[in-house]
Amino acid sequence: MPIHKKILAVMKDVDYLMKDDNVAYQSTRYKGLREEIVTTKVRDAMVEHDLIVFPIKQEHRREPIGSKGSVLSILDITYRFVDTEDDTFIEVVSSGTGADTQDKGVGKAMTYAFKYVFLRTFAIPTGEDPDRISSAELDDKDAKRKGNDTKGMRGTNDDIHVVAPAQVANGGDATSEQMEKITTERADKAWYATKQMLLDYEHILPIAMLNDFQAEHEGKQTKEGRVELATRFRTAARNFERESMKDKE
Repeated sequence: MPIHKKILAVMKDVDYLMKDDNVAYQSTRYKGLREEIVTTKVRDAMVEHDLIVFPIKQEHRREPIGSKGSVLSILDITYRFVDTEDDTFIEVVSSGTGADTQDKGVGKAMTYAFKYVFLRTFAIPTGEDPDRISSAELDDKDAKRKGNDTKGMRGTNDDIHVVAPAQVANGGDATSEQMEKITTERADKAWYATKQMLLDYEHILPIAMLNDFQAEHEGKQTKEGRVELATRFRTAARNFERESMKDKE
């Protein structure tokens, strides 16, 4: 059987993969599809039809992003799918990126590339489609962001700087416990605001910028660092929008 017919056979065996992973933190929730599920399902079908896959070429570059030591690893990997019965093969290129402050960026990029070479080679639908976000929806988000410029951080109606740490609601001096509570609340609100902005700007900002802030957001931060990161993200996003508008003009 020609290799293209075996690929068709795998496509028939794995005709859909449903997102199985529920990712949640505070009020943010979304579904994902684990690499383990993709690899297991496709591997079983490939073994059934005497197909194997392995990487034969890898182009790797690393780009520093931000000022916190984050590095973006970018991989372009060529995979070879071989029919073990007659040694015919096809080659497919898949790309992946991964940002990390330690040594996991390359591993993240390899996992991403391996997962998507299967999904795209065998045309496996997952319900994931960036084009489902219409231009009108993006324009609406832009309008809301501009309307909320004076309402504090993105994703919350309260400005994280509203409460002065040295005072309490009744106007008296704050105790150390009250100051700690206020600082913690501000930090938590800033953390959530950054999380929301990462989602809101997912299809707007450059991937390098998003990966930079994502890496910082996931890293260890002081309470003051959380507030500073949220403010910096908001400023960077607004500056990018202004420059984009200038380019359009």
